[in-house]
Amino acid sequence: MLGKIEVHQRKNSEMEGLPMEKNALVYVKGLTQADAYSDIESIESYCSVNELKINKILYDESRYEEKNYDCLKVLYNQMKSNAVTTIIFDSCYHHYSLATSIEHLSLLTGIEVLKFHNGKIQDFTSKSKSKDVPEFNQSKFDKLLTVDFGNWVGSLSKNREDIHYIDREEDARIAEIRQRERGKAIKDSRKEKGILGIVFDETNLDKMTGYVQKEMFLDKTSYSRVVVYEGFYELEELLQNGKYYRVICDEFANGDIDDLRDLIILCDSYSVEVCFWEGELSTYQEYELGTFLDAITGNL
Repeated sequence: MLGKIEVHQRKNSEMEGLPMEKNALVYVKGLTQADAYSDIESIESYCSVNELKINKILYDESRYEEKNYDCLKVLYNQMKSNAVTTIIFDSCYHHYSLATSIEHLSLLTGIEVLKFHNGKIQDFTSKSKSKDVPEFNQSKFDKLLTVDFGNWVGSLSKNREDIHYIDREEDARIAEIRQRERGKAIKDSRKEKGILGIVFDETNLDKMTGYVQKEMFLDKTSYSRVVVYEGFYELEELLQNGKYYRVICDEFANGDIDDLRDLIILCDSYSVEVCFWEGELSTYQEYELGTFLDAITGNL
């Protein structure tokens, strides 16, 4: 009966020339309900002017790329059940993957996506940069949103010739191929480059020399050097010639924390990996620079 009533109402609306009701879900990212109070007032005003009815407001207090799975579940159910015609994101952050992913998904669903920043409406820039044939990678939706969203993307993408759809299996194959290519490129580059060992504590010279020689054997390189850290400019002179792909540091027991930060940032600017002996932390394909700096220096 509900289905028949809905169809009947829609036909009446069309006959009378009235627009269909537009419903919105508001997703507030990174703010508490109290913090978002003035933002919500602005959004409600916008919806009133644009004849949008707000169905639900979700307050996801998680930060940046963290996830609130309860909010994501509601968002998924609202979108999949066609309960809303518009998703409105509001946040204190300019950029975060959640809003971008849903905006990308809207190409398949037809749901309108709006983005507010601190209560002021913003323009998405991703559409102007999109490819002629949009790409939908199921694994990315798994990671950035949830597996439910990934499954939904799969069902929406079937038999679509106007998009490029990559399922989980194809993504795994692509990743494996890229990993092999990356490994070969790294191996080839290391044939002509070496390892630079740096000690902040001069008494560690001998120990560092032995450690670097072990790493040379493992990486199959033929060139290395171990030096005492004398400052930013001396290190830059060593890196400028492009001889080194990795810098290994000692335990930094008695050094200046600013020296360590300068060293890490300088190596990153020359695309040189930084790691610490007998440790697992490394800037190479493991941590972004900011995360690495926090992990190394945050508790010193």
